[in-house]
Amino acid sequence: MTREASRALLQNVWETGFFRDVRIETEVKSEGVYLYVVVQEKPSVKEVRYEGYKELSKEDIKGVVDVKPFTILNLKALKRNATKIRNLAVEKGYFLADVDFKVEPSKSGNDWVDVVFVVKENDKVMVRQITFIGNSNITSEELKNSIQTREGGVLSWFTQSGTYNEEYFQTDIYRLQALYYDRGFVSVSIGKPRANISSDRRYIYLTLEIEEGERYRIGDVGFSGDVELRDEDSKLLVEEKTLRKKLSVVAGEYFNRTKLFADIQGITSVYQDQGYAYANVTPNSRIDKENKLVHLDLNVDRGSLVYLGRIEVLGNTRTRDKVIRREMRVVEGDKYNASKLTASRARIFQLGYFENVNVTTERGNAEDVVDVKVEVSEKSTGTFQIGAGFSSVENFIATAQISQNNFLGRGQLLSVSAQLSFGEFGRQLAYLQFQEPYFYDTLWSFGFNAYITQRYYRDFQRNAKGVSPSFGYPITPDLRLNGG
Repeated sequence: MTREASRALLQNVWETGFFRDVRIETEVKSEGVYLYVVVQEKPSVKEVRYEGYKELSKEDIKGVVDVKPFTILNLKALKRNATKIRNLAVEKGYFLADVDFKVEPSKSGNDWVDVVFVVKENDKVMVRQITFIGNSNITSEELKNSIQTREGGVLSWFTQSGTYNEEYFQTDIYRLQALYYDRGFVSVSIGKPRANISSDRRYIYLTLEIEEGERYRIGDVGFSGDVELRDEDSKLLVEEKTLRKKLSVVAGEYFNRTKLFADIQGITSVYQDQGYAYANVTPNSRIDKENKLVHLDLNVDRGSLVYLGRIEVLGNTRTRDKVIRREMRVVEGDKYNASKLTASRARIFQLGYFENVNVTTERGNAEDVVDVKVEVSEKSTGTFQIGAGFSSVENFIATAQISQNNFLGRGQLLSVSAQLSFGEFGRQLAYLQFQEPYFYDTLWSFGFNAYITQRYYRDFQRNAKGVSPSFGYPITPDLRLNGG
């Protein structure tokens, strides 16, 4: 083996990070020269501990640390994780936090060590002043109101308002850019912020330099690409005239990026509602510096027609699948329709049975097929109430009610209530309410209210009972006509 090959072998073994020493030894024998790679292993980590933290939680710290027990000690990994802990502290407002680590012998023996991360949070830094330089068209007050970072006040040390958060402040720079873009300043430039710490290390002073540039208006707005859309019978479904009616940006007004993106989303949804799930509208802009205009060309790429494959319902442990599926505005085999999928999510959520509802799509078993996943997280839909009281007429009064808005997971409403009182004018009341929104899996709804009452008077007793049924049918997707 050549000297270069030996050096490469040593380097490769060393870079595994498992050894504290690596060397090559040779032995000459009659049949040739033998090479031996002699290594000395690094110790293994027995335990990972954290010290010094007060405000940060141990769970948060452990969440960013990837050094685990029973792994080989790696000093580079320890340095990297110390940095990650400090970044966590900075995110929590401890801008001056220090994090170090130490390696201690373990009680388990020489081949084991304990790793200890030492966290010194120091005080949180309050924002004393935010200064903007170069903003002549938008006031500093308006700029400050558009960002999350706030200047601290007299009560900041108690309320924690005005605490500096580096992550938030970096996001604030994008907020400022967005504000300028919405005012027509398409060439705005915001310099790297300057941060100065006070001598007592309690306050931070932030300075941002802004080059606003010229203010631009919207010039020509045109369309290109796959704009016109016809069905199988050549019936015109979408044309440029239809799309222009959806535009809120108008030639001559100041450029507004938020309005433009909303228009792009609206135009995209027109094609998505016709089955083109991967439709994309790209705004190509041309800057006319002489006339201070932004000319827009909205390029439409429809993509291929897409159909719905499998619709899968997940997370419903009590509610039956059909209770969820019947609120869907689409069925398997339909053309993709973004608006109907959004409406489906809204209808499922409005049932009141779920904490959260997510409707997502993923590519199916073919290029022109997407599968739909409806993921729900259920919440309690039943209530039980009991009460008692006294009255000068009825003496002791007891009431109880139990109701279930999703009875047996069928989407039915069942409620039972009772009231019992004693005395010369006592009474006994019982009510039963039932509602089936899809009677025998049709659009008809059926329900009834049943009651039994028994009332005592001075000279007689009155008993009554009855049932009042009701039927309903939707005249629009959101309006139902009921009758009894």
